[in-house]
Amino acid sequence: MKKGRSARCLPEIERYRKGLDDIYVVLLTAGLAAAAALLAGAAVRKKRKAPQVQGCRDHRSRNGRQVKTDGAAPAGIRPAAGYEAAVLIVDDQPVIRGLIAEVLQARGLTVWQASRGSEALELMESRPLGCLLLDLKLPDMGGLEVLRRYRAMNGTAPVIVMTGYRDAALENESTRLRIARVMDKPFDIKRLEQAVLETIGAAAQSE
Repeated sequence: MKKGRSARCLPEIERYRKGLDDIYVVLLTAGLAAAAALLAGAAVRKKRKAPQVQGCRDHRSRNGRQVKTDGAAPAGIRPAAGYEAAVLIVDDQPVIRGLIAEVLQARGLTVWQASRGSEALELMESRPLGCLLLDLKLPDMGGLEVLRRYRAMNGTAPVIVMTGYRDAALENESTRLRIARVMDKPFDIKRLEQAVLETIGAAAQSE
């Protein structure tokens, strides 16, 4: 009698186990989906953070002002009304140009880019600049030569030089070519952002 009852219960036990398996699968799927959503959210938050280009040593030129080094870009610095705030980035490394452009455009600045000195000179001839970010090592000519030609065009925009190769020529030409600041590569992108905003703000106030 007991054996027959046990046999009749087996199908019910199997259905019960199958139901538990189905519930487990649903819970596992939901758990994986939630975990994927959390990972995706973390990736988005990480992407939104300001990109870093390693540590920075920030210097002032002979005629430049002291650079703040707290790493936080000042929220209140904006170009004066009517001031041409376009920034030209001249660097042969597209990743660096892209990072700088993204940060400055988020500040409401118009940004142009050039990978060669000749491209930069064409842009300089066609439109006024609010600030020039200039790498010294370019494929077709030196950054100082680009700056000499820009000044010969009566270009007056403040210049921030970005370089991993400081030399005597840079020091000697700094005052004559009116280099506002020199930032050594590799640099922190937030400090470069701060330097650009302060340089544009100072130029606007002097007009």
